[in-house]
Amino acid sequence: MSKKRPHDTAAERGDPFPYKGPLRRVDGRAPFNHYLWPLGDDWFWAYNDLGRRFSSTWNFSAVALADGRWIVEGFVKDDEFAMEFFPSRETALRTAAARLIRMIRRARRWTGHDHVSAEDYPILIAWTLETIGRPAREVFVAPPPPPPPPAPPTTLLEIMERVP
Repeated sequence: MSKKRPHDTAAERGDPFPYKGPLRRVDGRAPFNHYLWPLGDDWFWAYNDLGRRFSSTWNFSAVALADGRWIVEGFVKDDEFAMEFFPSRETALRTAAARLIRMIRRARRWTGHDHVSAEDYPILIAWTLETIGRPAREVFVAPPPPPPPPAPPTTLLEIMERVP
């Protein structure tokens, strides 16, 4: 006889590691598995622009948040103070591009699939620098939540002022 659990887990609802904080993407979507996927125009892949000889390792992105800030990696932490936020898309993309360039430079010493050859190195660096200036598309911005209702009167004077 198997015992069924009286409650369902987050994994059974579809999210194995649910995020309960206030951060949302610009379109209002909450993180899934503590990750916010970037919108299409803020995610750049070398193999889309330069060909399939470049692996999926060579990409960078920025995620627009509903509160107007930006993050570079889509990983959302429970502790907001441990995250790095950026005030603009340009700043976030420049930071993400700088991190990718640092990784491309290191990849010249790697062996195996993601090794960057002397021929591909300047191509990847130039592509990364060129993509920073691409414009973003207009995105649906979720409306702000309605203001909370006024607090109920607490003193006799406040109650008397509201009576017609």
